Amino acid sequence: MYHLFVLVNHGGTPSALADTVDRAGMSCQVGIELEQLDESGVTPPDAVLLDMSSLELPDARRMVEECHNRRLPVLAAVPKEAIGDYDGGEGDGYSGGDRERFGGGNGGCVSFVVGRESGG
Repeated sequence: MYHLFVLVNHGGTPSALADTVDRAGMSCQVGIELEQLDESGVTPPDAVLLDMSSLELPDARRMVEECHNRRLPVLAAVPKEAIGDYDGGEGDGYSGGDRERFGGGNGGCVSFVVGRESGG
């Protein structure tokens, strides 16, 4: 069974994203900081899932860098209504995609889960 660490910015309370992970047959832990993984008895995750409906871009970038340092794969769940913010189209401030902004320009890897609606 895959175990995911779902990073959110709302106190680590259960989220719709965590419920979706559970329904998909995976286990998860919800948290607000990666340091929670260092606590005794915590199951090491197979990957980290960023809930972009609750994280600001600077926080997400910091989390991706931390995951890269820990050699943990990262997925970013982006709300359907916000996907245009990460599209990488010309003139939108995200040209070239967000690979560099998310740490992918230095060998890091962030995969995006597209089309999830926020709140459920």
